[in-house]
Amino acid sequence: MNKEDFMVEFTKLCEICNRPLTKMLTSIYYDTLSDISTVDFKYAIKMILRERVYTNLPMPAEFIAMLGDNINDKAILALNDVEKSLSRVGAYSSVCFKDKAIMSTISAMGGWGKLCNTTEYEWTFISKEFVTLYKVYAKKDNINSPQYFKGIADHSNIANGYGKQPSISYIGFNADDERPAISYDSGVKKLGNIGLLKILNEKIK
Repeated sequence: MNKEDFMVEFTKLCEICNRPLTKMLTSIYYDTLSDISTVDFKYAIKMILRERVYTNLPMPAEFIAMLGDNINDKAILALNDVEKSLSRVGAYSSVCFKDKAIMSTISAMGGWGKLCNTTEYEWTFISKEFVTLYKVYAKKDNINSPQYFKGIADHSNIANGYGKQPSISYIGFNADDERPAISYDSGVKKLGNIGLLKILNEKIK
């Protein structure tokens, strides 16, 4: 969370709690809470105002405690979305999750193709790794995540020089949500059958 976003929300909270906004107070709270994303900080303030009956300014630990349950719930919901997509979408279709934390987590774990080739036994361990990594990425602002993960069909199209627009399964997007404009990278070299076979053997990492 950047300082500007923090100040907007923290100033409102201090006003509600009738607490003077000093440089020292701002510095202490920002240094303690800066690793929280702006979205989560706003959520914590919202929940504190709803559930907390005291009128004094909440301690930083209260923000962190409030977000503890929230991030766990978000991680489990994200895992459920991924598990459903693994069975419904599979390795052949390219995939794009609206949640950038999911995209970054999958990328860190080796990519969509690698997850699709996971056995049921391996998934018992990998799913725990997913939850742990997701919690890290979900706390960050401005995540630099992949646009989408290529499936086998799009790898094949790229290798053979077919088409410009990938076929993508969009996960988590509502009907009126703006979806990222995605096309095959320009200047992609034609890999031919040998290149395609290499991609498949590497499980589309």
